[in-house]
Amino acid sequence: MQTLPLHHSGPLGGILEESERHQIVEMRLRAGNEIPPYQSPATIILITLSGSAEIHSSVDGSTATLLPDRIISLAPLETHSIRATADNTHIIAIKSGPTA
Repeated sequence: MQTLPLHHSGPLGGILEESERHQIVEMRLRAGNEIPPYQSPATIILITLSGSAEIHSSVDGSTATLLPDRIISLAPLETHSIRATADNTHIIAIKSGPTA
């Protein structure tokens, strides 16, 4: 068992854990901060701990709101962008599968 501390005071977050088969990333964003379009060969699970964000998928042009009571799953190679819509938005991204 391994415990991974979250960086509540860090400005942006960072990689918490990674291996050949998974990666756990912490993101801390303020309203209006945007992660530009991105894709990964891994499945990505997005979990919001606080705040809110819009996730835009380039696959079908859809946008979903990520709130603390929702989890969003992105398919491998699904290009997406993230834009925080609230200050103190704290997101955990879990990549499962080949991450490089």
